[in-house]
Amino acid sequence: SLNLTERTLARKVKARTKLPCANFMQLIKLHQASEMLIYSKNPINRISDDLGYSDDAAFRRSFKKVTSYTPSQYRQFFKR
Repeated sequence: SLNLTERTLARKVKARTKLPCANFMQLIKLHQASEMLIYSKNPINRISDDLGYSDDAAFRRSFKKVTSYTPSQYRQFFKR
């Protein structure tokens, strides 16, 4: 629907964000995860599944790497 090839879109994302497209998409997913952790009561493994992570441990590692919190710590600290 954007009338762009995947490669062109990836180049444009990288030009704007200074990040490879995959890394930018990961940050978007982790931002969505943070919102789900704050505003929903869904279990962490369901949030991981909903965001397309095939491995719950990989989700937890990448979340902690970016936020310095485990998903459960993040939920406790920032819940509303």
